[in-house]
Amino acid sequence: MERKIIWTLLLIIGFFSNSVFLSSCEKKIDKAYFENRTYENQSSFDVNIFVFSNKYTVEYSINNNDSLVQRFEIEGVSARDGIIRSADSITITFNDERTSNFDILDTSRFNIIRTSELIKREKNEYFYRYTFTIDDYNYAGMK
Repeated sequence: MERKIIWTLLLIIGFFSNSVFLSSCEKKIDKAYFENRTYENQSSFDVNIFVFSNKYTVEYSINNNDSLVQRFEIEGVSARDGIIRSADSITITFNDERTSNFDILDTSRFNIIRTSELIKREKNEYFYRYTFTIDDYNYAGMK
């Protein structure tokens, strides 16, 4: 009988200690962080952007005085999503006349993969902007 009481007490103690221990081991989930990238076209020409990532190609067109916005979770972006920032390389054409090519390593100030202006940060979101100007057009003509 005494043995039964001891085992019962041990089981009760074990149950309560496990329930306390397990509740303290809850998985914490970090909140997601997002980037919002706006590409404004103030160049006086229509812009086409070809985004190359591995075997995927995505094309974007931005008319003069228009913009393209890409919003994505920073950790969740994949190569096939067509996100400019995650591209291996890009080709930018102005009115199908002038072309610029950039890859991830290109340090040109016109490389939109690497160059964007941080506008603001709010909690878990970052807002960037790149503005195409006549300088982008002229640079494309020099290549």
